[in-house]
Amino acid sequence: MDQWVEFAIETSSEAVDAVANFLMAEGADGVQIEDAADFQGGQTTNARGGWFDPVSIPHRQSGAKVSGYFDGRRHPAELVATLQARVAQLPSFGLAEGPGTVTAHALAQESWANEWKKYYHPLRITRFLTIVPPGWIINRSSLGNW
Repeated sequence: MDQWVEFAIETSSEAVDAVANFLMAEGADGVQIEDAADFQGGQTTNARGGWFDPVSIPHRQSGAKVSGYFDGRRHPAELVATLQARVAQLPSFGLAEGPGTVTAHALAQESWANEWKKYYHPLRITRFLTIVPPGWIINRSSLGNW
């Protein structure tokens, strides 16, 4: 599939799980959550134990955005209407809907199909053990000596 559509829903931090569930129930191939609450009183070390300043990382200041990714076969206007109706039900579950806006825009597959590779690199554990993401071919000499 060469075409993907991102449906983004602006909501409250407390409703992100419900909104993500709405998207998955409608057939999303994946969801992304950008939540301001993730940076409030959060951890200040990264996965490798290094310190970082959360203020130095661009992030939302309030609320949350939940995005669902659908293949191009879905009709965007129909799905936007369905998602707006589902978001309007959030107060009946005791959740604040926040802005509740639903938007859709097309994405070309090449714009994100390889994007994840920026964040995964071969990880040298010892001089005998290096973890390499599946399907990657690396030059042993590029790993250097320990």
